Amino acid sequence: MLPVMMDLMQYHDDASDEYERECDINYRILILDNNDPIDAAQCEELEDEMSKRLVYFIGSMVIFVLSGLCGIALVLPQGDNGRRQPPMGGQLR
Repeated sequence: MLPVMMDLMQYHDDASDEYERECDINYRILILDNNDPIDAAQCEELEDEMSKRLVYFIGSMVIFVLSGLCGIALVLPQGDNGRRQPPMGGQLR
């Protein structure tokens, strides 16, 4: 599950970088030296795509954490009602 989560994180980062290149006016002027007008429709599509990819990443992260917790629960010993407990006070009989 870890490789899937890492791929989805990269997938979201790529969308975020594309949004920044196309729609962030400060990035366009300072880094790209581009003063062209911004296409609002394209920026809305990029923002929607970035949000969708973020949901995929968060979903994979939740599945990763839950599968880890389930694995730990399977490994830990379970209580047994029929087992005798040691006597109180630390004295063994």
